[in-house]
Amino acid sequence: MLFFAGLSCDAKTFRQYWRAVLTVGSGYLILSSGLLAAVGWGSGLCVGIGSVTFFGVAGSLSSRQLMTEYLERRQQTRSMHGKLLLGLALFQDLQAVLAFTILNAFQRCLLDRAHTQGGGARRAGAATTAGSSQ
Repeated sequence: MLFFAGLSCDAKTFRQYWRAVLTVGSGYLILSSGLLAAVGWGSGLCVGIGSVTFFGVAGSLSSRQLMTEYLERRQQTRSMHGKLLLGLALFQDLQAVLAFTILNAFQRCLLDRAHTQGGGARRAGAATTAGSSQ
């Protein structure tokens, strides 16, 4: 999907507005993800840092397809705000890929750590049990 989105992105226009896209896109992601993560945690839907962060990031993403269709219907894809919105949508797609990659790696580290610590505790418990039966 990102490949096709990149094909429809005008590189010259993106270079012209990159600061606005970066500033607004990052600010939006931080504020909306934080708010939605707090809602997920406060409501009890999410438990643990990984699920709370995933809930916040996933909930803050907008639909590029809906935005593009709306702008095309209103013939505003070439307007300044249309270009900015399409740039923000592309930036959000890139942020989502990065965030979900980091979250996946974080989750794997936690699982590996739990497996390592859990296996060691089981072995120690088995040795204690074997020692007490003698």
